[in-house]
Amino acid sequence: MPLALTGGETARRALDALGVNRLPPVGQVHHGAVHTLTPSGRSVVIRPGSFGGPESLVDIVQSLQSLQPLPPRSAAVPPHPTGPDPTERRDP
Repeated sequence: MPLALTGGETARRALDALGVNRLPPVGQVHHGAVHTLTPSGRSVVIRPGSFGGPESLVDIVQSLQSLQPLPPRSAAVPPHPTGPDPTERRDP
């Protein structure tokens, strides 16, 4: 089941609860609304609370509804060759 999360702190808490610590971006629904995938292949659109107009959430839901299910990504997929994943959480 895909997820639509808004607000940075809310999104982070939801993802922490699901045990998700990597979200490579795969596209953009609209400015500020980024389509990502969890390591298991679940689509997640994250949008900061300050982005998007009155139709933002409608656009996000319609975008997620139109997606074809994606196969789970292998845990053996190497990291991006240009460096660490900027969406990966790093604890101090």
